Amino acid sequence: MSQPQTTHPTNERSSPMIESTDHQYIGMLESAAVAPDKWQQWVTDVERLLGHTADGDHRRDGYSLDGFYDLWKRGLGPVEAVHGLWGTPGAARRQDCEIRATAADDWDCRCGNRSDLDGFSACDAHGRDRDPADTDQADLRYRCDRCALIVNPTTYDPNRGTVRGIAPTSPPA
Repeated sequence: MSQPQTTHPTNERSSPMIESTDHQYIGMLESAAVAPDKWQQWVTDVERLLGHTADGDHRRDGYSLDGFYDLWKRGLGPVEAVHGLWGTPGAARRQDCEIRATAADDWDCRCGNRSDLDGFSACDAHGRDRDPADTDQADLRYRCDRCALIVNPTTYDPNRGTVRGIAPTSPPA
């Protein structure tokens, strides 16, 4: 013999509540409550590309959540928003870093991108697109197609399994 479901009065904005023994329904409600909306997912992607929170002070840091929200509302993608922070990648102050490299041309960027995912585009030391066939190999760099990290393939160290890169860390001074 099953027990009748207990319902509670509803207002025009809610649905009938049922007793707490309906685990499937409660699980559905909990899942819906924690699923990120489009803005939350977008800003999470921006923070992954930045490597830090997007909640900055616009005057001091050159970015803020309000500024990113405006860019999202205008329809920019996370990559365009991050690239747009400081103009061209070469205009930003840079920070050297090392990333994992399983071969001279196979890299794992700190943003999670890999050569076999979004990949890397040929560029110069300032991040401007270049054709590898028309560029001296000593001057050729590769830009991560997710976060704009610029990789110098001539710095590949097979013993350490790394390659050096430079990344924007803040707006130009």
